[in-house]
Amino acid sequence: MPHFRAVLRGDSYAQWLAQVAAGPRIRPGAPLDPFSTSLRTVDQAAMDLFDLIARRPLNGDMVQKTRDLRWMRLTDDGRAPTALGEATFEAWQDHGAGDPALAPAENRLERSSVLRCVLLIREAQKLGEVRYAEYVERWRKLRTLYDANVLVESTWLLYAYSYFDQTIDGYNPWHSLGGLPREAFAMPDDALTDSERSLYRRINDLATRGTGRQQFCSALECYTSPTAAAREAFLRQLA
Repeated sequence: MPHFRAVLRGDSYAQWLAQVAAGPRIRPGAPLDPFSTSLRTVDQAAMDLFDLIARRPLNGDMVQKTRDLRWMRLTDDGRAPTALGEATFEAWQDHGAGDPALAPAENRLERSSVLRCVLLIREAQKLGEVRYAEYVERWRKLRTLYDANVLVESTWLLYAYSYFDQTIDGYNPWHSLGGLPREAFAMPDDALTDSERSLYRRINDLATRGTGRQQFCSALECYTSPTAAAREAFLRQLA
């Protein structure tokens, strides 16, 4: 099975790589979840959202937590929830996922975690949150290339997609990579340039702790079920 790196050759890729990974910060082009590197799962966000709903100060690093929740569109200022924050919490309560004790301590992929993500997506779509609409659209495009189980089970593929799907000077490496077998996506073990090493290590680091992305992508699959009846049946099953 050829490795994905065998496809990425030539000056266009070298120039793309130099712009994406030569600096100290590597940004993904097409994220598939709303979690920052310091907030990796919906359950971490849920604990903070419970404090916002109760009008309690966020516990811990308030600046970082406010930044994380603002990116998710759950708060603007770290002191009160947004409309999405309130709607999401109400939906969690209605579907039995509002208990702060429903955390990943018992490794529930976890029905409560996926359910929370589905409801977050649903409420964001109702409110017209553009960021969440982009996650949904990206997932639909990925599903034209891969089976849902293949995607959810391969965190390396999920993160590789996010970093490679960005166009610079007319070149987008994902246009060459999309559709390659899952087995083609893994950390290379041959000689790398400095830029390649930075990018691939970043992908590998995130992939090794990608539970939150697996949960959110599972939720995207549920949310994009072909009928509303199928989606609601899934929610009832999780609840």
